[in-house]
Amino acid sequence: MNREEKNELSKEKIINACIKEFGTNEYAAASLNNICKNNNISKGLLFHYYKNKEELFLICVEKCFNELSKYLEENFQWEDKSISEDINNYLNKRFEFFKKYGHYNQIFISAVLNPPEGLENSIKILKKTLDDTNKKFLNKLLKYNHLKENINKDDALSMIFDLGSYLQLKFKSIYTEKKDGYVDLIAEHDKAFSNMLNIILYGIIK
Repeated sequence: MNREEKNELSKEKIINACIKEFGTNEYAAASLNNICKNNNISKGLLFHYYKNKEELFLICVEKCFNELSKYLEENFQWEDKSISEDINNYLNKRFEFFKKYGHYNQIFISAVLNPPEGLENSIKILKKTLDDTNKKFLNKLLKYNHLKENINKDDALSMIFDLGSYLQLKFKSIYTEKKDGYVDLIAEHDKAFSNMLNIILYGIIK
């Protein structure tokens, strides 16, 4: 094994250890000492490759967003039955991902619902891949369903994302006030988002 391969293995070991640590603890509670102590990694080796806790957290966040995006792209299939079923199937794939890769659950919550101070803009940039995947889904959802003549697709998408941002702020507040007992916060958020989409697309009047 050459030096470059050894370097890549060392970096992979560190990042896997960080995913475990940030996936178990909130950002503030996560510790580089734990990462080193629990995974037989020397601090010298860790700081040889990475600058600080912030850099390591952002790498884990990027992997979470990219892996979730890839999972949705590869595993979601259109049923072509109804709008509500397509929405629920898409959100179920998100749920499947977090169930399969449990450590990403806390990383996602820490990044989206409780971002560390000073890292908000970096997280927003890293989330672009996932945002694009979600936009692709919503675009296709609207494309294959007839909109009313006076409704512009771009305006409808803008409204959906504005209301999605509102939901995110709401769940940030919930998480801040009641952190304990909110293991399934992502599932609760997705359920609320599904209800919101159904109201937008179908209305509330019989």
